[in-house]
Formats: sequence, structure tokens, C-alpha cells
Amino acid sequence: METSPLLRLPQPRKPSLRFLLLQYQVQPETLARQSGLPLLTAVALTIGYGTTEDVALAALNGLNMLRGTRYTLEDIEIDLYRRQQG
Repeated sequence: METSPLLRLPQPRKPSLRFLLLQYQVQPETLARQSGLPLLTAVALTIGYGTTEDVALAALNGLNMLRGTRYTLEDIEIDLYRRQQG
């Protein structure tokens, strides 16, 4: 059985959300549907954009439900931004 090229890459100390989505082969459409996030947001997360804490939590909850994992924000490397007021 051939190993995916992604799995042969050295893993970061803390995986990024992007890395986890690629590792578990979660498509943006599937993440959006499971997490309740807009498709464009799921695409942005899949390519590595930073986000707000509530969006990151929704995405992680979606990933956890899809793959039976238990990742928390403390387990991953992610750029979090404060929500803009106004």
C-alpha cells in the first residue's frame, strides 16, 4: 500500500488546521456542511487563512465530528484574530 505524499512530510510540532484538513482528506464542502460555516470560509481555512476563535472552534468541531477526533484550539497552530466591532 502506497503512503500519501502528505504523510511523508515532517509533521509540525503542533499541526495547523490546514494540515489536519489535508491529513484527514476533508473537503471544504464537507467541512462547511458539517460545521455550519459558509463554503468560502471553509475554503479559506483549507488554504491556511487565519480566522476568529468562534470560526476556528466551529471548524474543529466539524472536523472532530467527521473523523472522531478530539482536537481543541490548544492542540493546533492557528492565527486567531479578534472580531471587528461595528
